[in-house]
Amino acid sequence: MTNLSKEIQHYNQMCQQGEDTELFKDPNFLNPINKGPFYVIENDFSGWVTQGGIKTNGVCCALNKFNQVINGLFIAGADGDFWGVPYLVGGTANGFSLASGYIAGTQCYQRVLDKAKYDQEMKANDQYSTDNSSTNEWKDGTYDTIAHGRNADFDIEVGIKDHQIKQIKISDHNSERKGIGSKAVAELPSRIIKAQSTNVDAISGATVTSNAIKYAIRDVLDKNRD
Repeated sequence: MTNLSKEIQHYNQMCQQGEDTELFKDPNFLNPINKGPFYVIENDFSGWVTQGGIKTNGVCCALNKFNQVINGLFIAGADGDFWGVPYLVGGTANGFSLASGYIAGTQCYQRVLDKAKYDQEMKANDQYSTDNSSTNEWKDGTYDTIAHGRNADFDIEVGIKDHQIKQIKISDHNSERKGIGSKAVAELPSRIIKAQSTNVDAISGATVTSNAIKYAIRDVLDKNRD
C-alpha cells in the first residue's frame, strides 16, 4: 500500500492525457479516480488447487476410474486436470478457469437442449404403444446407436440377419449397472429378440432405462427397413 497514492496520481494523469502508457487500455475506458468515498482492500492474488485433480476429457466432462464419462457432471476451474506438473507460469490458472468455464457451460447447455429434444421425440412418437417394428423387413447388418439411461448414456449394437433381430449388445457402463437400471440392461435385449419387436413390457422398477433402450433400438429398426 506504500505507493498507492502515487499510483493513483499517475493513473489520473494518464486519464487526463487520454493514453494508457502502462497497460495500453482503450482511452474510452480510462476513468479517473477522483470521486470518493473509496474502499481499499489489500489482496494477494493466489489460489490453492489440487494439481491433476478431477480427471476430465477434452470437453470438461468428468471421467470415472475407467475413463468413462460421468453423465451430466462437468468440471470447470483450477481443480480439473487441465495442466501438467510442474506448474511453471504464474497466473495460468486464470486462463484455464475462464476457458473451462466456457466449455463446461456450453456442454451443459447443449446437453439440456439434447435432453429436451429427446423427450419431445419420445412423446411425439408414442413409440411404446404404437410400435410397428414387428414387420420383420429389416436390412441385414450390424447397427450402432446410443441410449440415454438414468445414470449414463450407453452404446447399443443391434445385429440383423435374415431380416430378423439376432443380437443386441449393450456396452458395459458401470454407473448404469450399479443402479436399478441394470435389470433393463441385462433382461430387455432377450425380450426384444424373442418378440422380434420393441413392443415389449418395460422391466419392472427400471422403466426409464427400459424406455431408453426400446426407443434407441426402434430408431435403428425404423431407419433400416427393406
